Amino acid sequence: MRFRLGIQVNTIRSIFWGIGLYLQVSSACAHLLPVLSGTLNVIEQNVFVVLSLPASAFPELEQGPDGSLDMDQYHRVEERLTAHIQQALSFDSVDQTPELIQIMTQVSPRDRKLPSDQDAIVAMLEYRFATTPSIVRIRTNLFGHSGPDQQLTIKAQKGEDVDTAVLSPLQDTYTFFQGPGSTLIRFLGTGIEHILIGWDHLIFLSTLIVSGRGFRHLLILMTAFTVAHSVTFFLAARGLVAFNPDLVELAIAGTIILSALKNIAAIPLSTVGFTGLVFACGLIHGLGFASSMNTAGLSGTRLIPTLLGFNLGVEMGQILFILLWGLCAQVLHRFVWADPQRRPYRGANWIFLCAGIFWFYERAATYFAA
Repeated sequence: MRFRLGIQVNTIRSIFWGIGLYLQVSSACAHLLPVLSGTLNVIEQNVFVVLSLPASAFPELEQGPDGSLDMDQYHRVEERLTAHIQQALSFDSVDQTPELIQIMTQVSPRDRKLPSDQDAIVAMLEYRFATTPSIVRIRTNLFGHSGPDQQLTIKAQKGEDVDTAVLSPLQDTYTFFQGPGSTLIRFLGTGIEHILIGWDHLIFLSTLIVSGRGFRHLLILMTAFTVAHSVTFFLAARGLVAFNPDLVELAIAGTIILSALKNIAAIPLSTVGFTGLVFACGLIHGLGFASSMNTAGLSGTRLIPTLLGFNLGVEMGQILFILLWGLCAQVLHRFVWADPQRRPYRGANWIFLCAGIFWFYERAATYFAA
């Protein structure tokens, strides 16, 4: 048995460093891994890690206007870069800290077709524990400065056990291979964080809140939105449906425009018709949740706790947002607009429409450039 595991370790090590060699000799390929994603494999006492990180996460590097790196400058600061990664990335287990066996970095060139893309730094590391770890805890602050560069998704495997971490500056630590309950609680927090910083999702919800249909009708709309995005989120996570993420983001901006225009023009829709419209928009937003969390191909025993926790977190975030909306509306009605008919909803809809148009234009430029 130990001989077979030794062969597996050697095979993994060969593949691992083969990736590094491939990156060294290839100067025109697109990203080997999507930026801000990674893999972690536990083979006996060894842990193999591959991370694709945005260049903006490293102050040692200077990027050109198009997001590319100066290779001469990269080679000059390569040792500092390696030291930075060692300091900003740590692993441990219950009662043991592993030894870093090898580390290598390489530039993965940006996809020249995407204006928003940038060169990535691929870090490949091998750690060795004294004994096979039952759990592996990761802690890192390898995030960029802008919003899109602050979510790192890592998929880990130990034998048949598969786990996924979504790290951010607010949740920079994750323990792999814990029980399903811990996975559910962790992704509950991830879902809450995701919805509360997802401005496009929040603005779409705001267009529903100010539609003026009353609380009962709003509850029906929110239920339709929840069911719809849960369905496509699950299907996308299982790899049963797949769409270009740039196209999905463009469509999400379109849902904001459509909903805001419906409110501004006061288009008369029946409850069933409006609910159907919101359900269709929810299907699109579910694809957005899945793509932003990089859930494609998620599998294993933690699939259900991961999806359930994330969806519950999203719903809790939505409830918190609606309660905050209600509180602010009550304050405005009491102290600013005493007449409930003078609600500033029409002006708010124009703001939402402008935001939707801005995002649509911005995302259309990225999508058509690709």
